[in-house]
Amino acid sequence: MMLGYLVAAIAVIAIGWLAHGVWRIGAISRGAQIDDRAGTALLLVDLQSVIWDEGPYSDSVKATAQEVIADHVVIKRVQDAFETGELDALFAKLDVGQLRIVGLDLNYCVQKTALAAKGRGYGVTIIKDGTLAAAPTQRTDQRMAADGIMLRTSSGLSGT
Repeated sequence: MMLGYLVAAIAVIAIGWLAHGVWRIGAISRGAQIDDRAGTALLLVDLQSVIWDEGPYSDSVKATAQEVIADHVVIKRVQDAFETGELDALFAKLDVGQLRIVGLDLNYCVQKTALAAKGRGYGVTIIKDGTLAAAPTQRTDQRMAADGIMLRTSSGLSGT
């Protein structure tokens, strides 16, 4: 009988631990509000080889995107690229206050990173034709627009 309670307690703890981990993967981090910053950065989200090799994206899209060269590389652990604080420090050092974000998947990592940036006070624009998503994006587009994140095409950027 005591063994049964012990097994049940371990199972509850394991399920709680797993649920917390799943929640953290999709959570949006909170960070300090940024001060006025003059710089703008292009943030490329989740352009790692496993996504290109095994993701649901066409060869022509992958070939075009792989031509991009990054000046700085930050490894992220969850959907929100700001979660570790490393991106906060990099953008402070570079005086970045405006972000243009591209990458994948728009419904997950791009959205969570954009929402975390907006919450910190960055000006955020998602370049829609520079993103990919494995599922429809209407709900994501609505949520980001409601939170003040600009959604633009690359042709709509001239003059902004």
